[in-house]
Order: sequence, then structure tokens, then C-alpha cells
Amino acid sequence: MDSLACYRLDAVRRGRADVPGGATVALVLSALLWATACGVDDRALTYSDSGSASDASTADRSLGAPDGNPDAASRDDGDATSPYTGIGVLGDPCPTRALLACAGHAQKLTLLCDATLHWASNGTCSGSQLCDSQVGSRTGTCQDPIQDCVGHAPGDSVCQGTSRYACGPDLVTLVANPCPSATPACAGGSCVTPSSCAGLLATCGDGTRNCCESIVVPGGTFKRLYDGVSNKDVNNPATVSTFRLDKFEVTVGRFRAFVKAYPGSKPAAGAGAHPKIAGSGWQSAWDSNLPADQGALIASRPCAYARPGTWTDTPGANEDLPIACTNWYQSFAFCAWDGGRLPTEAEWNYAAAGGAEQRVYAWSNPPNSTTIDTSYIVELTGQADSYMRVGSKPRGDGRWGHSDLAGSVNEWSLDTYSGTLLNPCSDCANLSGGGFKVEVGGGQGGDYTTSWRINYPPLAGDYVHSVRCARAE
Repeated sequence: MDSLACYRLDAVRRGRADVPGGATVALVLSALLWATACGVDDRALTYSDSGSASDASTADRSLGAPDGNPDAASRDDGDATSPYTGIGVLGDPCPTRALLACAGHAQKLTLLCDATLHWASNGTCSGSQLCDSQVGSRTGTCQDPIQDCVGHAPGDSVCQGTSRYACGPDLVTLVANPCPSATPACAGGSCVTPSSCAGLLATCGDGTRNCCESIVVPGGTFKRLYDGVSNKDVNNPATVSTFRLDKFEVTVGRFRAFVKAYPGSKPAAGAGAHPKIAGSGWQSAWDSNLPADQGALIASRPCAYARPGTWTDTPGANEDLPIACTNWYQSFAFCAWDGGRLPTEAEWNYAAAGGAEQRVYAWSNPPNSTTIDTSYIVELTGQADSYMRVGSKPRGDGRWGHSDLAGSVNEWSLDTYSGTLLNPCSDCANLSGGGFKVEVGGGQGGDYTTSWRINYPPLAGDYVHSVRCARAE
């Protein structure tokens, strides 16, 4: 028997609905039918002096109820004060009148706490909709299922983009279920390594770390470019949402995988977008700034001005060095192909500053510490032997474990450069076209503070230019 029919029989047995002819026999039969068909032990039923049936929990109801309503009288319902979970059982006590709930997880029957403080049917969800039992503003209402969860069970892992979620208990919500840093990409509901590390040996950091590790940076608010030493301007606050930032700069070995896949690794229009910044993805008008084919991409690898770089046409000793001499367009294309994107200047600065800690240097602990020496940074001189394996200076790691946020190569950001920062800033980026782009990190000239920034034309390809990718959580 369906839930609505059970509720109607229950209403009859409780005397809350008209009984044809007022027959006592009809009441008794209704009660017994309700007990049998709706899963109630008939031994819990008692009979009043008039011969009508009731259950033991309601047999002692007083007639002195407010407004003369016997069903609203005081009684000992026990479970009526149980914690509200968004789930109820039809006919059972409920805590607060007009409260909504669901008859179970991933169910269609919605419930209403009625005037007698018992769960009553509030209708059935239509079509594919299901009742949302998660406690909040939508509890007990019908909602469309999450499309990615259709055909899945509650708790199953699904991907949205490259982020992993779990289907909620009613399939109408998603629960964050981030992948671990070593396998930060989601595919087919499983956590996998990004494309650039498929088959790549773990040789970064101490020589055993996955070069594609990507660390979750918890969102928050901070003061952009403030380091408390060289920059004390507090007038540029920014809020960034939680995101991932790769632990390491892109290595030669990772970039080689991009070259091997080229031109199939060219980005489509809109690829590599920040999920909260409209128009931040790849633009087809930029296609002409990428080499036409793989041969042309390899030919573009030598650094400008005949400076030594890190690329070699065949794999060798440089595979775990940062890729150098990479312009903004190639960096954007690489991150998009690898399932990521360029970080905004605000995101990168937030990670380097340790968020609201506002660190002087990425490694400063306490945040106002100005301790610095070559054990924290890779000093890049422009000579081939000044490049070092990414992550080789762990003392210089930032608050969340990112390596080489100062020293080593510069890193392209998404933003177009301006001397005046965007305000207000909540997940913001300067997307004005055609100008120079912001680079961060590096610290050429000896400034390794978290406020350091510089600008270059997007086609610049000197020895200092490199990239680190951001990703969705």
C-alpha cells in the first residue's frame, strides 16, 4: 500500500477523518487494516471504552486540548523531541508544526508536521524530482536530481570538470570530495594524474615527488601586494575562493608531453577559464599566437637573445627543471590542456602571502620574519647551471607547501598589467586585452617579497619566463 493511502487510513483510525456512518466496526477494521498493510504491530493497538481502535501512544489523549481539538492535546510522544534530521516516518511524532521533511533518502514522498505534531503526507514529487532531506532552506521540497548523479547511488563519486564530488544522500545535491594532491584531476569519478604527468616518473622535490602535485588553497580575504616591509599599502583587499595551485612549476618533462600531443593540445575557445570569471577562457583570436604544428613549436623553444634555457629536443638531464622561455600564450595553452588554468594575480599572491597571514616572504614564519638566504631560494643568473630541480629548496616552501614561490623563474598570471589594481576584488582578474601581462615569483633584482610583480609582453620568451597552473578544487 502506498504512503498516501496509509496516511489516509491512519487519519481515519485516529478519528481525524470522516468515518462513513460513524460505525465503530469501520474504525476497528480501519485500524487493523492500517496496522497490517502499513507495517505496524497490531499489538500496539488498544481499544477505548467505546470500542474504537487507537494505538498505545495516543490512547491517553486528553479532551482538554486547545480550541477543543482532542488531537492537539498534550501527550507523551517521546520521539517528538528527537533531533530533526530532515527525515521523518509517516504517522510518527514530529517536533514542530509546519516543519517539512522527506520520507527517506532519495524518495519522492514529502512530509509535513501537522497540527497534531505527527508527520503527514505533503504530496509526492513529480517526474524525476526527489525530496531534498538536507537540513536547510530546501528541506522537504522537490528538487531536480543532479544530472551527473542520475543513474548513481548516494555517495557515488562523480566529476564536474576536473573536480570530484560525491552525490548527496538524495541525489539532488553534491558534496565536495576533493582528490588528493598527488592525483588532483577527476575522470570517470576517479582521481587521476593530469595529462602532463601520465607515465612521467616522480622526480620532483626531493627526487621522489609527483611533479603534478596540486595543493588545495583554502579561500579567504587578504591585502594584495602587502608584505609589511617593502609594501604597506592596505587599500587593495581581495577575496579568493578555494582553488588548487600546483606545488611545482611546470617542468621540462611535463611540457614535453604537451609538445608530443601538439597540435592536438591546442586549446578550444573558452578552455582554461576561471570558473567564476566570465570571459577568462581561451579566445580563438589568440590562435595565431601559437605555432602552427609540432615542428614549429619545437623550433620556438630556444630562448630569446640566445640565452640558455632548459628545453632539450630529446629527453635528458633537464626533465625535472622548470620549463623556461615560455610565453604567455603557450603557458595558457599548456595549463588548459593539462586540465587547469593560469592563476589570477590575486590567487597567486594569496598563496604566496599565506592568505591573511600576509607573509613577508612565502616561507616567513612568523609572518613578519625577514630571514632570507640561499637555503630558501634558487638564484637564477641567466646561466644554464643556475637552474635547479623544482622543489629543491624546501625551506622556501609557502604556508600550504608550494615550492619556489620566490626565486627560480618568473610565473605568468592570467592578468593584464595595470599600475592600479581592480577594486573591489572578489575572484577578480584584469582581462583588458592587448597589454603586458603580470608575472609573479622569480624576484630578479633581489626582491623576493610576496608583493613582487613585474610585467612583460605576452610573446616574451626570455630565460626567466615560466608557468605554474591553478586548478579547480
